[in-house]
Amino acid sequence: MQLLAPASNRCATPVTSGARDNLRRDGFGDNPVFESIVLEDREADEESSILGYALFFMGFCSWKGRLLYLEDFYINSEYRGTGLGITLLHAVAQCIQGTVVEWNPDVMKLYKRIGSRDMTENEKCHLVAIGQADVQRFAQTELPMFNDGSQIVSCELYL
Repeated sequence: MQLLAPASNRCATPVTSGARDNLRRDGFGDNPVFESIVLEDREADEESSILGYALFFMGFCSWKGRLLYLEDFYINSEYRGTGLGITLLHAVAQCIQGTVVEWNPDVMKLYKRIGSRDMTENEKCHLVAIGQADVQRFAQTELPMFNDGSQIVSCELYL
């Protein structure tokens, strides 16, 4: 993640120890919620041994069933165009869905080369995000009344 952070507008600050703790817990604990594959040059010194990585998790589409959501995909700039990106995608390939930021046209070219379609262009499907503060504020709002005057008073989520 440290490799991707400088290029990403999402991560204006360095990865914090809290974020590292979350990665350890959520990816390598008793109940991992994501997986990752790391491309590594085992003959390089420790600092330059990471060539790239993919971070992904299982998602679900109500129309297609299970899918693999590719959250992060990174190839070190020195190794782009060498086939390592294809190698990494082969390692995670199933039904892949993910996001591509506009400032990263190289990965979009790679995805199109292997047959992806841009859901924003083709299906008018937009990615949305609701921040933690907005989710908390929404959770505190009163539930709506139905036309017959009834109201849902509680809801439980089972995982």
